[in-house]
Amino acid sequence: MEKSVARLLTTGNPKWLLGYSVAVGMLGVVVSAWGAGRDIDISLFVGALFCGLSFLVLISIRIERIVGKTRTAALKSSERAAVAQAMPLVYDRFDLSFPVPTLDEWTLEPGGLLLLHRLIEGEDPSVIVELGSGASTPVLAHLAEKQDRRFTSIENDDSWVEVTRQRLSGWDIEPDHILHHVPLADNPFQPSAPWYDTDGLDDIFGDETIDLIFVDGPAARHGTHRRQPAFTYFASRMSPGGILVLDDYNREDEQEVVDFWKQEMPEIEVSTFSGRKSLAVVRMPE
Repeated sequence: MEKSVARLLTTGNPKWLLGYSVAVGMLGVVVSAWGAGRDIDISLFVGALFCGLSFLVLISIRIERIVGKTRTAALKSSERAAVAQAMPLVYDRFDLSFPVPTLDEWTLEPGGLLLLHRLIEGEDPSVIVELGSGASTPVLAHLAEKQDRRFTSIENDDSWVEVTRQRLSGWDIEPDHILHHVPLADNPFQPSAPWYDTDGLDDIFGDETIDLIFVDGPAARHGTHRRQPAFTYFASRMSPGGILVLDDYNREDEQEVVDFWKQEMPEIEVSTFSGRKSLAVVRMPE
């Protein structure tokens, strides 16, 4: 019984534990009342034991919640401090004069932006593609415009297209030749989840050779392995030694996606960038 209680206290679901503690407490009261009416000492002892266990469980739930909230608050505070510390470097490297959209848990972190900057400066790509627009879009578009590179961002959510369009316009960047709305559709590459309509992508890219792709879409809500088709579709369009950067590599789904890519083309080289949101850097063979 001691082992069962210990397991409940350390691994049990808080709501389940609460119900358990209430039930045990009520049982303790009933047993104590029954024993008191019959002058049975052992019943009083068992009843008191049950009540004690109930109290212990309730206390453990309270402690767990307090500790959990404290850890979450500390983690968020640490992340905010890290973002604040890194942002001046982002502004400096990208030579920005406009405010960067808020970077939260859903967006690319500053370290990821700096990684993309390092890759762009080091690899000198002429054509850059982003799958899934967001806070990174105006930053990358600004750098591409300043360095005379072609940058294209693909977004499936029409409402988010409008948000990104306004952001680009706010940075004095003409969005029409950069941002493209391509809805999701069934695809021949990955039947378990929809992906960007390939007819729409064909119209945009034609036979253009692409040097660097930042894969940050579709979003997780669209199904498992939803980013797997990015490699299958673009592999033949990539330049020798071209690079795909996959966001959210800290998630199991994205790790499995890279495993699929390795199966499709064992010659690719994969390295990782660790942070709050890890990234996988996939280099095509020369």
